[in-house]
Amino acid sequence: MASKPRWQLLSQDEKQLLEGYHDESSDDGRSEATSVRALLRESKPLAKFWMLALGLTLLSSIVMNVILFVQRQRTDLDHLCTRQMTLNWSPILDKPMTYTDIRFNGSLFKSDIYRQPPSPEVDQKWLDLGLNLRPQVIPESQGEKAGLTPNQAKRLDSQGGGYFVEVEAIHHLHCLNVLRQNIWFNADYYRERKIGVWSNTEPVVRLHVGHCINIIRQQLMCTADTGLFGQMWTLTESEHGLSNTNQGRQMSRHIKRETL
Repeated sequence: MASKPRWQLLSQDEKQLLEGYHDESSDDGRSEATSVRALLRESKPLAKFWMLALGLTLLSSIVMNVILFVQRQRTDLDHLCTRQMTLNWSPILDKPMTYTDIRFNGSLFKSDIYRQPPSPEVDQKWLDLGLNLRPQVIPESQGEKAGLTPNQAKRLDSQGGGYFVEVEAIHHLHCLNVLRQNIWFNADYYRERKIGVWSNTEPVVRLHVGHCINIIRQQLMCTADTGLFGQMWTLTESEHGLSNTNQGRQMSRHIKRETL
């Protein structure tokens, strides 16, 4: 004898109870799904906001890292540039070193204080460049890496020992100032007053000037600037005034090196 399905074995009351439960479950399911969809719709603007905030944060972080990287690279390059121009160790290399862009005054006519006729004011301006800086002292243990030799001047051991040294850049400026003091239109001023390089005898002055010419020559050749500068046209004045091609005279032009 075949058995009846379990549904048919249930009483009428049990069937109604199950049907009611099924209907309520279906309603709850539909209500829950509707609530989820509504929540998703409401959360979309907020999600977009957080995505945008995250994107901006990441972008800002990338930009800041790039800026820091470039600054570090520039600092490293400045130090590398200084190191390349210095053959041996110098205590200056142990300090932070930065460079700035300076536009040279290469004008023929626009003079500055360093080109003025000799005077106490002009001499002081040159001294202010560091020309009156006295020799410094480094420990004897650092002499070899600085390129010094044992026979070079040292301070007495009783005074602390060490090598007397000067910075090459100051030496170069000193030599340029020596040449300035010995240009024919400046030399009489210093010779008559026996000041500057002319506080020495003429033979010593000649040796000093020759030394300075050669030091500056070597420095310029060793640190040659490969930058370019422009040219300017100027008209040549004749006894009849400025030459003019319209008057049948030859127009001549000369190149004048003037950057400012």
